[in-house]
Amino acid sequence: GIDMMYSTAATKLYRDKSGRVVGALVTDSEGSETAIKATGGVLVSTGGMGSNIDVWGRYNPTMALRMKQAENLF
Repeated sequence: GIDMMYSTAATKLYRDKSGRVVGALVTDSEGSETAIKATGGVLVSTGGMGSNIDVWGRYNPTMALRMKQAENLF
């Protein structure tokens, strides 16, 4: 299994000489930093943007327009 860390920002990625990511420095929502050494890989996720129309508009204008149209239905 893997440890899930919510509300945690990766502030630095550690690489070996070949450039492979081998760890990360993370900061939790209370400001506590933790250095993590990867044993099988590092997965970085940014969270959701599903309800952020401004972000949709920046990266997918067609979807942003459809979301605005859908808002008018309710």
